[in-house]
Amino acid sequence: MKGKRVLIQREQIFGTCAVHAPVVLQHYLLALTNRGRMPTVDIPRWIRKHAPKAVLQGIVFEDGTYADQVLRHILVPKSVLHECLFEDIQSILRAYGPVLLPLWGVTADFRNCKRWHHLGLSTAPATAQHSMLVVGNRFDRRGATRLLLQNWWREKQFVEVDEAYYESCKGSLALYVTTPQPHIPSSFDTTNAVFSVSTVDGAGVAGVGCGPAGAR
Repeated sequence: MKGKRVLIQREQIFGTCAVHAPVVLQHYLLALTNRGRMPTVDIPRWIRKHAPKAVLQGIVFEDGTYADQVLRHILVPKSVLHECLFEDIQSILRAYGPVLLPLWGVTADFRNCKRWHHLGLSTAPATAQHSMLVVGNRFDRRGATRLLLQNWWREKQFVEVDEAYYESCKGSLALYVTTPQPHIPSSFDTTNAVFSVSTVDGAGVAGVGCGPAGAR
């Protein structure tokens, strides 16, 4: 994505992380296939017009939904998803693009908006489940891998973690898509918004702080 002006961001309202993560991932996959900026699925309209019953029920009644289910529904038909381990993420980022973290365990230290780097084991118990993307990596001075995560909280939009912290919070294996994404399925409404804040009914929302409750 570097240098291609394709970065977009969404702000999480209540439990919408499980929708934002797959929609933003799809946008990046389209940009990689088409080598430039592409539109994005319009989240409120998708929920009202296309969301499967189980997803809609989870969002409306706040029981949560699953990011991998949403992702499978909005990709081009017959797209293939794979699970991956921490040690594989670096090569996957370069070959296939960003990686979905569908069930990240949110602990008290992760909710701290003043901490953007999380290193070592997280000993606090997870109080919620969250969905984010792995969008980059680097090596620290010791040669250890650190991952850059894109988050949907206004005051904590990007987070860096090392392997120990990642393994203690990941919740489930990360997912990546190997099927090229040349377009958004024609039945979906799209938007060209780079940044979007909205509730399920499409009403604008402002002034949201850090660390809302995550969705499954």
